[in-house]
Amino acid sequence: MRKQLLVTSSALVLVVAAAIAAWAALRTRDRPEWTTDSPAALAEMRRGLAAEQKFYAPEARKHFARALELDPEFATARLMLLRWSSKSPQRKTLLADLEAADRSRLSPREAFLVQYQIEFSHERYAQARELLEKYLAEHPRDPYALDLKINWLWDDQQWPQAESACKQLLAIDPNWVTAQNKLGYLSMSQGRFAEAEDRFRTYLYVAPDQANPHDSLGELLLLLGRFDDARNELEAAIAVRPDFCASYYHLAQLEVIARDVAASRAAIERARRVPACAGSELERFDCSQGLWEIYDRRDFAALSHAFDSPCEQKTHASYWMPHLAAAVTGDFERARQIETTVETWNRDFRQGKALVEHLRAVRLVAEGNAQEAAKRFAAVDGAIDYFNADIGVFKLYNRLQWSNALQLAGDDERAEKLFGEVAAVNKRMAGLYTTGEMVLPRKHGATTAGSGAGSV
Repeated sequence: MRKQLLVTSSALVLVVAAAIAAWAALRTRDRPEWTTDSPAALAEMRRGLAAEQKFYAPEARKHFARALELDPEFATARLMLLRWSSKSPQRKTLLADLEAADRSRLSPREAFLVQYQIEFSHERYAQARELLEKYLAEHPRDPYALDLKINWLWDDQQWPQAESACKQLLAIDPNWVTAQNKLGYLSMSQGRFAEAEDRFRTYLYVAPDQANPHDSLGELLLLLGRFDDARNELEAAIAVRPDFCASYYHLAQLEVIARDVAASRAAIERARRVPACAGSELERFDCSQGLWEIYDRRDFAALSHAFDSPCEQKTHASYWMPHLAAAVTGDFERARQIETTVETWNRDFRQGKALVEHLRAVRLVAEGNAQEAAKRFAAVDGAIDYFNADIGVFKLYNRLQWSNALQLAGDDERAEKLFGEVAAVNKRMAGLYTTGEMVLPRKHGATTAGSGAGSV
């Protein structure tokens, strides 16, 4: 798992995901003495950092909170807790107290981290980035700053530079195993799947007692349609850590793509029984699951109006399904309304804008303008990558829609080639297209690969 961007408007926030993941690599050995007069608070701080390195968020929060309780002047513990409090009522108080903290007692690293977190919390991203570059110029081998830089490079899609920085980080500290995880996701982002698998398996080899290596590998295998192997890895993650919520959600996603909605619901219900999984992510997946169950019945009239449900409006769940249903039923005004609303949810995010453009292209196909739609699907494809299972699956789906638009526009050769590229990554998704289970927004005859698809 890397704190992921999801195929919903609430997720596709690369910068925020990068900031959270940047702290997950904090090491547990040879750690600097964080500024506190309380040995007990320092011990709790270390436990929190160790848990965070393993992506055990609830445990990390607990230890950071305890460290701050033991030493209310512990500025670094406060900033660590602040990072995990994006939706907490105490966020404003934590931030105000952090801003008021006496930084004269802090080490240069701590002072940098505190100021960086303040800038980031106020969404002053340019200032945060400038602060990072200045600090790195003075401390080029600081692993904490390097980890932050990797995530900015990732957000800018500067893949070679991000990979180089990851390798530099590992050279400085070979035990910083989450850099190996990031190398896996960097390969995955660029579609170098065999290399990504090698890197995730290396991560698993060096951290066999952690849940996240299994989850990361399972996410990759899910994207590739190797569902049995993916299930094994995701279940292995849960066996290591029963409250590793991401693995339940990846299992639910896997079963949806495998067209077993009941099994997907079962995965959600398993997560519901885990107290640590309660919260916005569970709510969002539960909402999406409800949409999938309507989709599975092919009740498109009901599905198009599900967008108005409190669940959908609150969680920004899989809004492409109500939009698709509106396009399928010819309710283009309804489709445009959804596009307008979703655009307000995604106004500031590059990949979010790409998702909105995908919706518009779907409507254009349904309206009969396949040629223009194909251009827009192509633009979406250029804007997104295989960042994680959510975005990767969406990229494949967008490519199937693009292939369909090309075929409708009379460009069979390009449509066939594109379909083949999708099938080379995930035969299962390509199979859903050829059998008609992946409903497209217009009646059509033969699909690419010479298969007949069910018409809508």
